[in-house]
Amino acid sequence: MKIQRQFPWKELIKWGSAVLACLGVAYLLYLNNQYEKKPVDNTPGQIQEKPTVESAPAPAPKEVQVALPGATPISARQEDYQADGSIWQIVNQTRGFKQPTYVPSDLQTADVPTLPGRGPEERSLRAAIMPDLKALMAAAESAGSPVRLGSGYRSYQTQVGLFNRYARQVGEAQAARFSARPGYSEHQTGLAFDVIGTNGDLVTEEKAAQWLLDHAADYGFVVRYLKGKEKETGYMAEEWHLRYVGKEAKEIAESGLSLEEYYGFEGGDYVD
Repeated sequence: MKIQRQFPWKELIKWGSAVLACLGVAYLLYLNNQYEKKPVDNTPGQIQEKPTVESAPAPAPKEVQVALPGATPISARQEDYQADGSIWQIVNQTRGFKQPTYVPSDLQTADVPTLPGRGPEERSLRAAIMPDLKALMAAAESAGSPVRLGSGYRSYQTQVGLFNRYARQVGEAQAARFSARPGYSEHQTGLAFDVIGTNGDLVTEEKAAQWLLDHAADYGFVVRYLKGKEKETGYMAEEWHLRYVGKEAKEIAESGLSLEEYYGFEGGDYVD
């Protein structure tokens, strides 16, 4: 007897549902994958620049009054340590004049005590320092240690003759220990001078030398070549050699430093 089989609708529906479910899941995965592949605009938004703050202009070099009270004020820039004519010009064995034959424009004969026989050149100094120089000498007189102006300004040509004379006497190397080569002498600035006693000799007497060491700075001057500073300055100690630096003199003197040390400049090649 032939048995007629029924069509498996239930199985077909079951597997069809499964296939549709798989297709649905696959489609969802496809959509998700396409979404992830979609290019993302990573271009950053426009960043607002910070407003530019203009820097304040650098302040002009400080102008200071050089002369002490009672003297004619002199305006000059503190950093003019090399300029010919500057109150602060540092002249030593390694720092000469830019113009070797430089002559100060305000030279004048000093109206202070000196000794007979001094020529007009060595009795000259810069007009700017005259009031303080007069005050210094008046104070020394009152203190019982009178001093006189010895050698003041020296021209380039004068220094040529002086140094050559010393070099012939003791040799150039030895002469350079106590005399400047032409174009390297502080005397040429018109701001430096040698002090002599009433006996006509350079001041080495203890009382007068000590007074200058203690009080010259009160009037804008420093003892330029201190004892114990020969290697720094390049020269032998000279208690009698004064240099005008103005208001800074007090601070320099109290520091006990040479001008080379105080301002941080190289000195000479002095050898004991």
